[in-house]
Amino acid sequence: MRLALIALVAMALSGCGAFQSPEEQRCEAQLLDKLKSPASYKRVSSHVTDIDPDDPANLSSVTERWVTIEYDAVNSFNAPLRGTEICRYPLKNGQADVWNSIDDAPVPIVEDMTGTVEPDNTAPAPPEARPAEPDTPEADDIFVNEDGEGDNISFD
Repeated sequence: MRLALIALVAMALSGCGAFQSPEEQRCEAQLLDKLKSPASYKRVSSHVTDIDPDDPANLSSVTERWVTIEYDAVNSFNAPLRGTEICRYPLKNGQADVWNSIDDAPVPIVEDMTGTVEPDNTAPAPPEARPAEPDTPEADDIFVNEDGEGDNISFD
């Protein structure tokens, strides 16, 4: 009876996220720093995968640990979103180096509750187009003076 009670409590706590790996804890902390409304964050699921990104089928040469967190949160317009955050950490002696995340991690995908996928707004925007050059007066332009009369101005 006592063992069953301990197992029940352990299962309940694991569902609450009480047992997270250090990689999951670090990834979640990084994610919370990015969110517009961290108080609205709710983890849906998370999992940890050891992988060699150059050869994913080769499990004997894993070089990275990936943490994937699926979450719900609200954006700055208070619209509910479902997102996926992927954190990548290098492996050193079989342990993830959580303080040195790999910068070129895949861009997170944000999905709203209707299933529409949008790119994450934290990605840099493309450079804006150059504004058109201002018009310069030509030799035949006519300018209106204070009297309301047009003057033909010559630029030589």
